[in-house]
Amino acid sequence: MCCKRGSRVFTASVAGKKLQGCDFLHFDEDGKIDDFAVMVRPLSAAHALSEAMGAQFEKIAREPPSSEPDDRRRGHRRGNA
Repeated sequence: MCCKRGSRVFTASVAGKKLQGCDFLHFDEDGKIDDFAVMVRPLSAAHALSEAMGAQFEKIAREPPSSEPDDRRRGHRRGNA
């Protein structure tokens, strides 16, 4: 078996709305995430999350391009391989 799958269940609060969610991950043969899906409930919290994420995407789009790679934009966290 070359690839692995994983999932994470989480809770969060966005714009005053509590949500429950699950991340579904698939890792390639090098251990890097090559597929990622998120499910969130309830619908009202999913809408709040969508709006918050849209605002962040707009903010990122306004940033000038960087000459150095930024691992955070590729989904990596500092200190993790």
